[in-house]
Amino acid sequence: MSTTVAQMLVETLHTIGVRQIFGVVGDALNPFTEAVRKDKRIEWIGVRHEEGAALAAAGQAKLTGKLAVCCGTTGPGANHLVAGLYEARKDHAPVLAISGGVPAASTTCRKTTRTCCFATSPPTPRPSLIRRRRCKWRTKPSRRLTTSAASRTSASRPT
Repeated sequence: MSTTVAQMLVETLHTIGVRQIFGVVGDALNPFTEAVRKDKRIEWIGVRHEEGAALAAAGQAKLTGKLAVCCGTTGPGANHLVAGLYEARKDHAPVLAISGGVPAASTTCRKTTRTCCFATSPPTPRPSLIRRRRCKWRTKPSRRLTTSAASRTSASRPT
């Protein structure tokens, strides 16, 4: 019997020290959750919402300092992970998010629930790397406005 990608992922997660996974079971994650169930070395902790999974993983990573894992179903479910992942990123907590995917050929209607998670959660750049650009619509304040505003504020101050 050949090893599936889901089984290799579970084996790799166990090797690097993951003992719990927070997530919501969904159709696109079924092979992965089945591999977790059969392996029995990693505990699946089911939550009611993907955001709860990401926040739980972020909390675990902050407390232990080890990699924590959260899972979300395909499409909007993966987008719900973003809030918890953002918090983990801000606190420098190591969190891995796993989301299932559905091949385009197996979707049954034209309205799919696929979204681009990378577009919704770009990495936060360091302030030293941000290049400031001037907006074309911004102009320098006129001298007359600055002078009149200063005279109004000085006139309204009690002496």
